[in-house]
Amino acid sequence: MGGKTKTTTGPSAAALPNLNAATGALNSAYGQSSALASQGVNVLQSNLPTVLGQTLNNPTLSAANTYTQDVLGGKYLTGNPYLDQQIANTNASVTDSVNSAIGSRGLAGGSAQTQLLASQLAKNESNLRYTDYNNERSRMDSAVGNAAGLSSAGNQGIATLLAYLTGTAQLPQSVASQYANGVGGLWGNSTTTTQSKSPGLSDVVGLGLTAASLFSDRRLKRNVRRVGTRADGLGIYEYRYLWGGPVRRGVMADEVATIAPHALAAPVNGFARVDYGALR
Repeated sequence: MGGKTKTTTGPSAAALPNLNAATGALNSAYGQSSALASQGVNVLQSNLPTVLGQTLNNPTLSAANTYTQDVLGGKYLTGNPYLDQQIANTNASVTDSVNSAIGSRGLAGGSAQTQLLASQLAKNESNLRYTDYNNERSRMDSAVGNAAGLSSAGNQGIATLLAYLTGTAQLPQSVASQYANGVGGLWGNSTTTTQSKSPGLSDVVGLGLTAASLFSDRRLKRNVRRVGTRADGLGIYEYRYLWGGPVRRGVMADEVATIAPHALAAPVNGFARVDYGALR
């Protein structure tokens, strides 16, 4: 006859209310985050055409690319409408300056005056045109950089909005998860184990032969044979215990419980015993 063991493990009575509260918090946070996430999706969907337009056909970026190609082709190098007027104005000043210098030396009207004036005018125009060229290229490079920066700023704005919506949706869940993790850390080891065990033969044998010989429980006997009847009606039986030993003679506890219950001794491990001294 073998014993059977049933073990159940679960949270302790003290931990259970806290675990239930944490579960409720998680459910509440999930409902909030779901609603926020749904709102965020609606916002993203309503702005999707604009986002796609800025990403796939960004007018600022397209203008910057066109402008860059124009710069590479030299479109704006002679496009200053004020350059010729500026050259003419400065040439007049250069002419006055050269004529004044030549006159002070008594060389006016000679070939020296003509050569010096031509050289200074050419130098003046060359410097003005180079300066204008260099300034124009610098302004064009800056414009290209600014256009690219504006496009990048637009993309960063979209990314910032998405991060904001995502963070808003996840915040309640994050807070609830932290709370639940804290509860789990405090109460995770608060569990109880309930064990029920049917008495087995080994439990009886472990009590020793002297104690075992007092057992009159029919479940512990084999080769049971009735050999007589007592005056009070109890049957007399011969038997062996399940764990061996000599043939014994005695009564059965289930009959004693019916005919002479006063002779029952306290059970051990669920098996009935008989106080033979009370049967005399």
